[in-house]
Amino acid sequence: IGALIEIDAPPSSYRAALEAAKRAAARLEDLLAVFVAVAGSVGSARITSAAPRIALAAGYDVEAALEQIGPMDPGAG
Repeated sequence: IGALIEIDAPPSSYRAALEAAKRAAARLEDLLAVFVAVAGSVGSARITSAAPRIALAAGYDVEAALEQIGPMDPGAG
């Protein structure tokens, strides 16, 4: 998964890796640890690009999650 993040792979490339991780009893925390482990070498742009791709490959409905959040409020914070 770390190598796929490094090459900015499309969502379809993550499916086999995620299936293998599931068979090995990987947890969400393990997947997040991969992000942390490779972030220093691949940079934040690759991490930001990979996160929704991995979510899509895992079957997570990214669009529905974003709709629940709603529009960003530039004045908040």
